[in-house]
Amino acid sequence: MRIFISAVLKVKGKVMKTQVRQSARKKRQIAWHKILDARRPFDPSVRVPVNWRLVNLGNSYSPSFARLANENGIYYYADKIFYCRDCGWKCVWTAENQKWWYEVMRGFIETTAIRCRACRIKERERKAQARRVSEEGRRRKLARLAGVAE
Repeated sequence: MRIFISAVLKVKGKVMKTQVRQSARKKRQIAWHKILDARRPFDPSVRVPVNWRLVNLGNSYSPSFARLANENGIYYYADKIFYCRDCGWKCVWTAENQKWWYEVMRGFIETTAIRCRACRIKERERKAQARRVSEEGRRRKLARLAGVAE
C-alpha cells in the first residue's frame, strides 16, 4: 500500500512541477508582452489621413487597409486589432504604425501585421541565427572543396 501511495505522490509531484513551470512561463510571457507592447489601447476614433503619393499600390485597385471617412473620398488609417500568429496575444496595430509601414517603409498595400513586437524580435533573432549557421556551413564546404582541389 505504501509503495502505491508513494508512486502516486511522485507522479503527482512531477505533474505539479510541470504545471508550476508552465504557469511561471505564462506569467513571464505576459510580463514580457506588457513591457514591449506598452502603448496606447485600441481607439476606433483615431484617424490618420492617407497620403496616396507615398503608398505602394502595386497592382491593387481597392485598398483594404483604409476606410472611407466621409463623402469627399478622404481615406484614413484606423487602429486594427489582430492576434499574434505565434503566441496568440491580442494586439493593436495603431494608425500611426500603419502610416509608417505603408508610407515611410513603402510596404505593399495588402500586407498587415501578423506578429506582436515580442514575437517579431524572436523571429528576427531566429532568422539571424539560421543565416549565421548557413554561412558557416557554406564557408566550411568551400574550404573543404578548396583543400580537395589542391
